[in-house]
Amino acid sequence: MNIRKTHSTVFGLIVVCVFLLKIVYNELSDGIALFDTNSTAATVLQPPKIASAYTFEPKAHHPVACSPDVPDRFNFQPIRSTNRVPMKTLPFDNVTSPNFTKVTLINPKLRYGLCDRIIIRIEAMDNLNRPKLYGEDFFRIKLFSRVPYAAVIADKFVDYRNGTYLASFPLLWEGLMNIEVLLVHPAEAIPLFSPSLDGQRSYAHNYVGEFEMIDDAGVKRAENVDCSERPPKTTFCNFSDPEVYSPFYCNVPKDKNLTCRHWVAFHQDKIKLLSDLTSEIRGDEVKILEVTRKVVQHGIRPILVNDEVDSRRQTPGYVPIESLPYCKASGPPTAHPNGFIFEETWHPFNCQIAKFTHKEARDCLSDKMLRIYGDSTARQLYLNLRGKKLCYVKKSLPPSDDKKRELLCKRGNFTLYFHFHGIPNGGTKRIDNHYAAKEIDNITGGEGSNEVLLLSYWAHFAISGESYYEKRLRGVKEAINRLRKRLPGLKLIVRGTNTRDYVNQGIMLVSSDWHTQRQEMILREVFGDDASLGYLNAWDITRAQPFPDLTHPEHPIIDNLINLILTYVCLA
Repeated sequence: MNIRKTHSTVFGLIVVCVFLLKIVYNELSDGIALFDTNSTAATVLQPPKIASAYTFEPKAHHPVACSPDVPDRFNFQPIRSTNRVPMKTLPFDNVTSPNFTKVTLINPKLRYGLCDRIIIRIEAMDNLNRPKLYGEDFFRIKLFSRVPYAAVIADKFVDYRNGTYLASFPLLWEGLMNIEVLLVHPAEAIPLFSPSLDGQRSYAHNYVGEFEMIDDAGVKRAENVDCSERPPKTTFCNFSDPEVYSPFYCNVPKDKNLTCRHWVAFHQDKIKLLSDLTSEIRGDEVKILEVTRKVVQHGIRPILVNDEVDSRRQTPGYVPIESLPYCKASGPPTAHPNGFIFEETWHPFNCQIAKFTHKEARDCLSDKMLRIYGDSTARQLYLNLRGKKLCYVKKSLPPSDDKKRELLCKRGNFTLYFHFHGIPNGGTKRIDNHYAAKEIDNITGGEGSNEVLLLSYWAHFAISGESYYEKRLRGVKEAINRLRKRLPGLKLIVRGTNTRDYVNQGIMLVSSDWHTQRQEMILREVFGDDASLGYLNAWDITRAQPFPDLTHPEHPIIDNLINLILTYVCLA
């Protein structure tokens, strides 16, 4: 009797175990079939299926439409701590460690569906494995798939200023996804970066002014002097242009025969600049700056996303990206990331970017005048467009004195033009200091509906300080507003900043990603009231990219920007 009861009990336990195993098996097999049920051959994973969770007005915040209850459920509470990183160099033991910092997935599941969200918590630890008591670490957090490559940056990030951070992602394609937490800069690097914010290092922004003349005896007299964006304490020549906010001063030459009117050229002494900046870094500061773009090690396994889940799951709707409207010029995006990369193509959350063939691009730009003003990242766009054979360079143009300052090409009734923004520059000798804002004021004729003006102002301004940068942006914006009165219908496009490479630690003191992100926010703020502006969100694109961080991004990134330009111009 007892034996029968024992056998019955064992049999019952086996049945329960089999039932539970079947549930688990079904749960897993719903997510990813390792083997086809009708064949003994292994099943090849299908490429992720892209979806957009955009279901509302363009200005709304994407995650809210996907899961409006996520912030409450996962305790995205108000920041209560006021702890800040001490503005002094700390011992290296106190610096955030990518090896000890902890990353936890708050809402683990066997599988997720499209438009679900995942939340991760980061607990910063120092090099002695002690919890950090303040925030301000600069992380880059992304969710990505390897084959094919797809990535989205955390679109909600909270720094609780006590060493704890929360980040949230939307799940926008099916497949296996990995979490990457990159410590771009530890909080302890901020005291090293911050002197550049008010231009304190602009003294080190060494220019060399060249003065020349032929005296009455026919002898050539020449002298090089120091120049800067701040007036020197000695007698100086003032070459500033207050109309565009460009302060620039040079020491008066020691040769009494040379005066301020004999100024002929200037260039940046890049070797001295890098040497001066590098000499500022001492002791533990060297090790602090070595903690740059370090991957935080964690044990979170790949996340499985499969939308074939049971009907009990409450999921907001989504629509295929192909059904979204084409992107239109509507001002800068919000402070949150607004898109994702899939197979090297950028997909905004709320609209789609068309892919143009060379012929379609030529048809799009027919009868157009595209003027590009700015730095070498602006020139990169010009050269990319020209490289697509959209136009050809005429031998008589551009001016032969400096091909990097002014470029022009034409094809039929399409004209493409580039002009450098003027001081500050990155090292190339300049014959003059023509400013883009002044050139814009000289534009006459044409029809506004056929005129496109593109700006890229950022790469050379970090060392000059945030006030300088903002005033220069407002100066060129005022020139554009005056142009719009002369050419109603003018289309304006602004290219944002992007992640960049570092030549050495010295250059990080003035142009780290920490600086660049602040520039991005200033740029969006200055042009934030322009609802007809087309914005090229290179900052978010390069944070999600599969390529190295470069000041001049690789071709697939530029192709995305070009397609967005053409979408704004011809399809919006």
